[in-house]
Amino acid sequence: MSTFEGPRRLGTAVGDAIGLPYEGVSAKRALRMLGPPERHRFIFRRGMISDDTEHTCMVAQSLIDANADADRFAQRLASEFRPPRTVVMQMLGTSTEIS
Repeated sequence: MSTFEGPRRLGTAVGDAIGLPYEGVSAKRALRMLGPPERHRFIFRRGMISDDTEHTCMVAQSLIDANADADRFAQRLASEFRPPRTVVMQMLGTSTEIS
């Protein structure tokens, strides 16, 4: 893993946690209800990641493990969506669930 991978994943998680309360809400309504997205607003103002961050981590880990082998990457990523990862399966977003 490169020295940039950790900060990238952290940045993804922070952005996801700050943006999550705004997901699916129009910009006008979000601004009225929540104000600008400048801080965490979920669960005691601590934030919470969504399946977007979880999927980013799954893809990143699958890419690292596959070592440029497309078939191995596909198998590794597919295995992430099979039990026992039931917690992730319960957190899937609507778009992911449909696909």
